[in-house]
Amino acid sequence: MILFVILVCGVVILSVLNALQIIIYERKTEVGTLRAMGFRQSSVAGLFVREIILLSSISLTAGWLLGWLMSKAVNAANIRFALVGLADNIQFMLEPEAVLGLILWFVFLLVSVSAAYLLSRFKLKENIVSLLEKT
Repeated sequence: MILFVILVCGVVILSVLNALQIIIYERKTEVGTLRAMGFRQSSVAGLFVREIILLSSISLTAGWLLGWLMSKAVNAANIRFALVGLADNIQFMLEPEAVLGLILWFVFLLVSVSAAYLLSRFKLKENIVSLLEKT
C-alpha cells in the first residue's frame, strides 16, 4: 500500500506542477501587474497556493465521496464468487476506512500545496518587465 501511495503522490505532484505552470503562464501579465504595483513575490505566490488549497480540497473531498458511494454501490450489487475449498459463495465487499481516508486526504493536500508553493516561488522570480511582456 505504501508503494501505491508513493505512486499516487508522484502523480499528484506532476499534475499540480503542470496545472500551476499553465495557470502562471496564462496569468503572466496579471502577475507582472501585481508585482509592478508593489506586491512581493511571496504575496503573489500565496495567492496561487491558496487557489491550489481550495481546488485540492474540493477535488479530494469529491473523490473521497465518490469512492465511498462506489463502495456502497458495489456492496449493494451483491457480487458473489466461489473460492476453492468453500462450500458456499461469498460476497465481494468493499469497506472503506474513514481514518485512512482522512489521513490520505491530508497527505495529498500537503503534497499538492508543497508542490504549488515551491513551483510558484520558483516561477515568480522573473523580473517585472519580462512578466509584463505579451507573449
